Amino acid sequence: MAEFYTTRGLSFQLEELIKRGTKFVILVTPYLKFSETLYDRLQLLKEDNVELTIIYGKTELTRKQKTLLLDLHCNIYYKENLHAKCYINQDEAIIGSMNLYEFSEVNNIEMGIKLSRKNDKKAYLECLGEVETLTKQSKVIKQITSQEEKKQEKPITKEGKKRYYRDLHKQWLPKLQALVPDIKLSLIEDRIVSSDHYDARYWITNEYGLITLHLNTQKDAEELYPFVKENQVKLDKALKGYRCY
Repeated sequence: MAEFYTTRGLSFQLEELIKRGTKFVILVTPYLKFSETLYDRLQLLKEDNVELTIIYGKTELTRKQKTLLLDLHCNIYYKENLHAKCYINQDEAIIGSMNLYEFSEVNNIEMGIKLSRKNDKKAYLECLGEVETLTKQSKVIKQITSQEEKKQEKPITKEGKKRYYRDLHKQWLPKLQALVPDIKLSLIEDRIVSSDHYDARYWITNEYGLITLHLNTQKDAEELYPFVKENQVKLDKALKGYRCY
């Protein structure tokens, strides 16, 4: 059954759709402007041999955005008068109002639905078919190398990915610690954690820019919610590049 989401939920589901891509990820969006977190996630698709395709329809890109776009290991297509927003992988699709634009989830009010290939097969396949037709009708800006050339390219190693996030989280650790002074944080391998013991009252982990606070009881959640709600804007600004849901 299709699921409905609003702004923050839609943004979270989009990141999860990209993360869960195992065969392909196709992003259809008129406007493009990547956040660092989203751009890094798209780059990591290459490691798992996931084919990334981006179809966009507006040419108002800065020189920096054009460079970032061309540096991605992906197919890039341009379709004039494109207004549709659709994001799809081998198992699910998201259709809604949200552009792939870094401020969209902050400044705009968004709505959208998620389709599952398993539970919404007819609608999902119709969506995939329309996206494939759109790809054929679009102007080719860039196409990835052949399968043989892709095999010869040096992949990103797991250790390299860990090292990247370890260096990144060294920068984030003091900022996050200042926001939660009552929780002792430390850097363990490539993650920021508040405790490596599951019996702690609550503990923090993070993965690819998504910070997760694990709670033991409903009471803990009820006590923490007012703090998060009150400091939502502060959290968003202090942890630029991260997402708070």
